Amino acid sequence: MKRSVLGAILLSLAFLLMTAGSARLGAEESFWTLKYQILAPHHFVVEKIVPVKDPANPDLPKLEKVFEKYWYQVLYLKNPLKKKIDVSFDTVLIVDPAKTVRCPKCGEVIDVSHMMPGFAGEGPNFVYCDKCKTRIVIPGKAFRPVYEPVVRDKIIEKIKISRVREHKFVNCFRNSAPLTLKPLPTYVDYLDMNKPMGPEELRQVIIIFKGLDPGFDRLVFRYGGLTNEYVFSNEGGNEEGAPGRAQKKILQLEYYRPGDEFAPDDTNPEEVDIFHLRSSEWFLQPLG
Repeated sequence: MKRSVLGAILLSLAFLLMTAGSARLGAEESFWTLKYQILAPHHFVVEKIVPVKDPANPDLPKLEKVFEKYWYQVLYLKNPLKKKIDVSFDTVLIVDPAKTVRCPKCGEVIDVSHMMPGFAGEGPNFVYCDKCKTRIVIPGKAFRPVYEPVVRDKIIEKIKISRVREHKFVNCFRNSAPLTLKPLPTYVDYLDMNKPMGPEELRQVIIIFKGLDPGFDRLVFRYGGLTNEYVFSNEGGNEEGAPGRAQKKILQLEYYRPGDEFAPDDTNPEEVDIFHLRSSEWFLQPLG
């Protein structure tokens, strides 16, 4: 009798261990990270005819030629799995951010390297000093991608007629062997990046920004949705072992421009990468 009870207990423990192992394995297999190949950013100037006020004839605006500068980046993203996955891609561009700020009142140095400055046209964002509660502006300016199909098509046409240089595809930021050594026939707009990706699907994504002030020399790109892996912080947890706040992983790339605003590279951004990668890092950002 005792032996049968002991055998039943051992069998139950073995079953629990196997099911727990299977659950862990299933959870691990549910996480993925896209294969990515991220090219250096470039600028593109678009000539436009816009109506402006005519002091000589206020009732009839005159047409004037203006030149608008855009910045764009091309990414290649591939589903690493042989099954369809849902993606939630987002990106933001930050111009001339800072890693730290010093409180003007008490001198405390505050890390703002992963904080978000204010978006262009929306006012600044602030951080508070823990010591003296002083409110301090987070340096830099953030930009969201723009959706301008006409400009996008002009940029794509420029890329198509430019000479293909394989070094751009090899000497780029990537987490695998090059996914391609030349542009693909089809581009995906960033608005369509949240559509499910098919098994081992490769996408060529173009993101475009405008309104950047001239004279900057540092650009920081942040990409969310390259992985669905998340991490629980200790914040919000309890003694019983309940997890804290969920955080998602963000990839941050920092580019710098060697030289001033009127560097010769600016005259032909398709020939030379005027921005060079300085650093890359993953950091955690709270969900929601």
